[in-house]
Amino acid sequence: MLSDHDRIARQQRDPAFLRLSRALGRLRSVLTVMSTGAHPDDEASGLLAALRFGYGMRVVVACATRGEGGQNAIGPERGGALGALRTREMEAAARVLDASIAWLGAGPDDPVHDFGFSKTAADTFARWGEARIMERLVGAFRAERPDIVIPTFLDVGGQHGHHRAMTRAALAAFRLSGDPACFPAQIAAGLKPWRAAKLYLPAWSGAGASYDDEEPPPPATLQVEPPRRDPATGAAFAQIGEWSRACHASQGMGVWREDGPSAWPLHLHARAHGPLAPSGTSATACPPISPRSPTSPALRRPSPMRSGRRRKRWKRPSRPFRTVPPSPPRPCAPPGPSRGPGTPRPGTRGWSIGWGESSASSTPWCSRRVASPPAPPPGRPELRQGARPPSRCSWMPSRRPPKRGS
Repeated sequence: MLSDHDRIARQQRDPAFLRLSRALGRLRSVLTVMSTGAHPDDEASGLLAALRFGYGMRVVVACATRGEGGQNAIGPERGGALGALRTREMEAAARVLDASIAWLGAGPDDPVHDFGFSKTAADTFARWGEARIMERLVGAFRAERPDIVIPTFLDVGGQHGHHRAMTRAALAAFRLSGDPACFPAQIAAGLKPWRAAKLYLPAWSGAGASYDDEEPPPPATLQVEPPRRDPATGAAFAQIGEWSRACHASQGMGVWREDGPSAWPLHLHARAHGPLAPSGTSATACPPISPRSPTSPALRRPSPMRSGRRRKRWKRPSRPFRTVPPSPPRPCAPPGPSRGPGTPRPGTRGWSIGWGESSASSTPWCSRRVASPPAPPPGRPELRQGARPPSRCSWMPSRRPPKRGS
């Protein structure tokens, strides 16, 4: 009988068309979502798989430590060796999710490291240095420029102190990353201030086999409900999340799921142009919908059928007819000696427009091969019968082809 990891490895494939689908999938969205956590296995893999492959968002995982203080279920590595092993596992898990990693700690010699279990965020900040972790997380915000920030855990009693510290740091970095006066050394190094648009907290309890949250989760203000399955692989997003979690073999993760959860509730805790709300704020206290959103009530046009008014048909406005006063005909003088009516101009292929000349008048009129132009009607000289509009002179060659036999 196959184990869970064997069944996951058989289901997980990487053909060329799947790599092409993953590369083109990012064209569906321009948003970047960042998940913050303390250890290499803290990411909500199913949710990140849904955001990346279901919606096309770019995914970044901000991880504080390398996990050198955790357990090892597959070997004797401890300390720095375990941190190196879990770093490789995190990189492999991120490749499954097509995600990037922003490391905040550099190993056991760095003050920001996994020193074992901690109960409170204050204890963790005393080891890490609150200003240090804030500066590094603000730098990650400015470098990766996320639009949405989602901490993995809640800052409640009973939760791991590392998790609580990272959630508290994410809330502070959400405000500080957009302030150019905050950590000016980063601005001098080339980073620009950046303020994420929204920060969501998980609306599910983090209680499990190791932790027991003492407070209930906040109410859900958003339900992430992607398509049931990934169009490229046919697998559920919870299954793809288990493909990623199976890479954390030293922590004994990766189980076989037939389907798994298909929705993830989130709580809108803060937005870029609104104050931070307490974690227990209800959904009605959230800021209103952005005016730019197509679902905003300000942009909804009332239906004429619902309001009882009949829709009027749009018509092009009529314009008054412009009358142009007629211009008097211009006299034309032929170059060279005068020729008789109907005489072709020398050097031309065809017959030119005839000249009508009379012995009594020395001013010729452009006409169509008439010996003398008829008298124009009174008041409308341009509408005389047989006259051509006075735009061409008789010495200009005719554009009509010559008649055969002429």
